[in-house]
Amino acid sequence: MVQASQRQAQRHEQGFAFAVGAGFHSIATALAALPPEPWDGSTWKVWTDAVKASTDRKGKTLFMPLRLALTGLDHGPELAALLPLIGRERVLERLA
Repeated sequence: MVQASQRQAQRHEQGFAFAVGAGFHSIATALAALPPEPWDGSTWKVWTDAVKASTDRKGKTLFMPLRLALTGLDHGPELAALLPLIGRERVLERLA
């Protein structure tokens, strides 16, 4: 289990590095666009639409850096369902 946690932490770091390296200077934009709680199933769309409008990124170039930075994984459950479970405080920590 420790190895799995270490791998996830490493992927999280790689996701953040990928986001920054890919010119996703918009981590600050993503943080600024993060809606206040309470969150529900629509929060992901509201958030990503705001980031998309500010950065002109869409599709994989928008979603993959966020997924990697938030979860440390390049695949997994729908982020619309996962984001409310992660919570705003943890999202802020992971993007900081």
